[in-house]
Amino acid sequence: MSERVLVVDDEQGFCDLMATHLLRHGYEVESAFNGQEALEKLEAQEPFAVIVTDLTMPVMGGLELIREARKRFPQMEVIVLTANDSIEMAIAAMREYGAYDYLTKPLPTNSDLSMAVGRAAVYRRLRLERENLQTQLITQAKRLQALIANTGDAILAADGRGMLTVANPAATRLVGEVNLVGSDAMARLPKPLATLVANWQAVGDQQPAQVEVPWAGDTMKLVSLTPISGSGDQADGWVMVAHDITHLHRLDELKMRLLTEAAGKIQIPMIQALTDLAELSQVQELKAGRPAETVYRLVKLLSRIQTWMDDVLLQGRIEAGIGIQPVTLDIAVLVKEWMQTLPPERPLPLRLVAADRVPPVYADRDLLVRLFQHMYSQVAGNVKPGMGGELNLSVSHKAAQVWVEIAYEGPPARKKTSPLRPPKKAQEEEASLEMDLVKAIVHRMSGQVWVRGQEAFGNSIAICLPALTEEETSSP
Repeated sequence: MSERVLVVDDEQGFCDLMATHLLRHGYEVESAFNGQEALEKLEAQEPFAVIVTDLTMPVMGGLELIREARKRFPQMEVIVLTANDSIEMAIAAMREYGAYDYLTKPLPTNSDLSMAVGRAAVYRRLRLERENLQTQLITQAKRLQALIANTGDAILAADGRGMLTVANPAATRLVGEVNLVGSDAMARLPKPLATLVANWQAVGDQQPAQVEVPWAGDTMKLVSLTPISGSGDQADGWVMVAHDITHLHRLDELKMRLLTEAAGKIQIPMIQALTDLAELSQVQELKAGRPAETVYRLVKLLSRIQTWMDDVLLQGRIEAGIGIQPVTLDIAVLVKEWMQTLPPERPLPLRLVAADRVPPVYADRDLLVRLFQHMYSQVAGNVKPGMGGELNLSVSHKAAQVWVEIAYEGPPARKKTSPLRPPKKAQEEEASLEMDLVKAIVHRMSGQVWVRGQEAFGNSIAICLPALTEEETSSP
């Protein structure tokens, strides 16, 4: 669709010359011979893209026409025609009324007119597109603001300096403070959220993550952390969404309670069955042949079921807080003691790398030992037979947390830059139960679980527990 242009000049011959030239260049052109006639055509006809007007005209001069035209049709561009001795008036029209350009009379060439009109028309299209985009952005921003303000999820965002830039009403209620925007996120966030952000930043390659965070009053929050893209590979802040999943957590607790009750009921019969099978395997007639193989398989299967029941019962006790006896522990020393209990004929060697002066933690000793065993078996279980390599066990201290990570190193080599992330739901029930137990133990000790790699639970598992400060260590 061609642009519409209105040319205005009290010299009819010059006005017709301009109109003819612009028609040849594909514009729809209307003519007027004074300001009043031009204003009437502007109001009576379809919108014009550009108006080309002389300044000195009878009835209504050019400046008055421009003033009225810009007031009524702000999206139209104006080109001023002026004699050499009136250039100051043209410049004033551009400054005061927003005229796009001016041309001197007589025109050096007719192409100067078409080129000026073409530039003005392009400028107008770009300006309209920009205004349309701005309107769309404002509309979308208002919708987003309404959504953020009315959602029940707490939404917080921080910039690259760690200053809060967004905090919706639900976030204000969650944090329990007002006027959060503009303040230091780590100083204003509750300790569980501040710890989560610190851990997420400490593990590197800040990838999107979802972590279950125990909250006050026996509630549970599912917290999502997403980096805001910045320049290069650097994040320019983060967005946090905290969703209340207490009802789902209660369902999981109910499921675990039912499983615990079922495991408790069959525990004694299972022990009796294992005892009977053990006695049966001693019978001379079963020493060799098919019956002996069947008994062996039954013993192995029942032993796995017994281990499963023990884990279910232990998880039930952990979540109920039964029998938990936390003490001050040196993680590095405890890890070394646990490694000495492992059988020497392990399928993969286990190498320990412990940082110097790792602070102690406050945790249950037996649960930590059980935790190390499950982490070890989980990572080792993801390694296919014959792959080779080794397991590395590291103990370190960062972000006010003590970190313990068991990682597989070998073919195919794990990328050093592979980010740690919260564990996903596994498809294998047995692996899921083992990881659920790991998470239950760590959550009971106010820690977090992170994994690395592409497998169901990764080829590396890391836990972090709150480190005791010197004041906490020295206090009785």
